Amino acid sequence: MVLIISSSGGTVNDVIDWIASRGIIVHRLNPNLEGVRLNEIKLTKNSTDIEIYFEDYNITTKLSSYTGIWIWHADLRFSNCENTVKGKGSDPTIDMVSRSLDRHHKVLVDYFNSFLTLNTNKTIGNFNLQNLNKLEVLLKAKNIGLDIPETYIISRKEILLNLQKRHSLITKPYHEVVYPFYNEVPFQNYTSSIKESLMHEIEEEMFPTLVQEKIEKLFEIRSFYLRGTFYSMAIFSQSSLQTQLDFRNYDFEKPNRTIPFNIPKKIEMKLAKLFKNLNLDSGSVDMIFTNNNKFKFLEINPVGQFGMVSFPCNYYLDEIIMQHLTDERYK
Repeated sequence: MVLIISSSGGTVNDVIDWIASRGIIVHRLNPNLEGVRLNEIKLTKNSTDIEIYFEDYNITTKLSSYTGIWIWHADLRFSNCENTVKGKGSDPTIDMVSRSLDRHHKVLVDYFNSFLTLNTNKTIGNFNLQNLNKLEVLLKAKNIGLDIPETYIISRKEILLNLQKRHSLITKPYHEVVYPFYNEVPFQNYTSSIKESLMHEIEEEMFPTLVQEKIEKLFEIRSFYLRGTFYSMAIFSQSSLQTQLDFRNYDFEKPNRTIPFNIPKKIEMKLAKLFKNLNLDSGSVDMIFTNNNKFKFLEINPVGQFGMVSFPCNYYLDEIIMQHLTDERYK
């Protein structure tokens, strides 16, 4: 049996179809829609296991019964650990009890995650590593020997003006991208140039903001990493004004050309070392190939979309993930 814990659809369903084609039972849990109850944690001299109950499917199962477990785009809460304390916010003692229950719940979820990640041959993904600190990743990448853009976090206009004397600059979020709507109009915070013509609109003091040197590039690289192997794609984003700064700002009328790409082994080895340092067994890497023929590391997305690399490049990653989850890859 295979357990997939994911709140996403699409490419996950493709993996499920591959597993089902092998006649293997798949349990798919969407924590956003379906309840999961913690029945038992067994931690004894002779046995370690966790028993859970899928409320929507009326299925009780033990984690040891699965040959493969995949955590992708998902958070986990146990329904029988929900904080139901009444009167929160009305009494300090009640609030203290409420916080204590939340901390106990976190201990259980963390143990569940640790139990899975200790079984590295069977589990892909990690609940606790789905939102990386982008600044920490940049620091570790630099220390490993990867080239990164010159990066600053600034909170004063004076510093920004001084940086502009040395570089053309871009800005982008240093946490996960959000897509807010106002009056049904989406606002997208992709990578953007810092234009001198708009400097008069910037306050003297600002919320700490990430700025980087603007790098002239020949193309961008998106690579999906899975247990030691990179599946990479070159994205010719410079062919469209709309995608020159950020290929994610898709130009549907003039889509970017994409082709399979082999990252040099020397760079791959450094990237693999970075994934190991971050305790990640899968994820997506974004890089730039510059006008002076250098590779610049940008970031890692620990739950990066693999379909956007797999389908254009015929990597069949949905089948490869199935093989890892079912042990078929090792037969």
